[in-house]
Amino acid sequence: MPQLSKREVVIDSAIVLFKKFGINSTGVEHIIKEANVSKKTLYNHFKTKDDLVLASLRKDDEVGRNALMRYAEQASDDPKLQILAIFDFYNLWFNSASFNGCLFTNSAGEISEENAAGRRICAEHKRLIQQYIENLAIKAGIENPKETALKLNLLLEGSIVYAYVMDKKSAALEAKKIAALFVTADIES
Repeated sequence: MPQLSKREVVIDSAIVLFKKFGINSTGVEHIIKEANVSKKTLYNHFKTKDDLVLASLRKDDEVGRNALMRYAEQASDDPKLQILAIFDFYNLWFNSASFNGCLFTNSAGEISEENAAGRRICAEHKRLIQQYIENLAIKAGIENPKETALKLNLLLEGSIVYAYVMDKKSAALEAKKIAALFVTADIES
């Protein structure tokens, strides 16, 4: 595997720290120490901490969504089972040693300006997950794919909060049972 650039090392280190401690509680000095780079190196790549936050959110979105889609698509050729596999992916995430809630939910809560770029990235991440579910629902021939995707995404979001706040690591599997009702039957709200 090729060696990461200093820029990528800084981003990856920042992601780890932002997930563990939050954006506001993670200082530049902590990132520099974790990445084992100089302050000059960090500021050569990022003019401000906000620029680093944005780069970190973008990378974590890309890496996380791609991993989720790969997992779902390797689980089955059946789009209904791919939808349910998303809940299995979340279950693995919740039970990993690095689980500290959702970086995007936590970050959106820390960014006070409503229309800030960071909040827009967080919202876009959530929309793209829902859009992926909707695309799978369309392929599966599920009636009302947009509404079904919204409901399933709400289940996923609720399971994240429950797993983190209530320390209920099985939350995704519980949510999967409910999701199966939406995926395997036409349920009117």
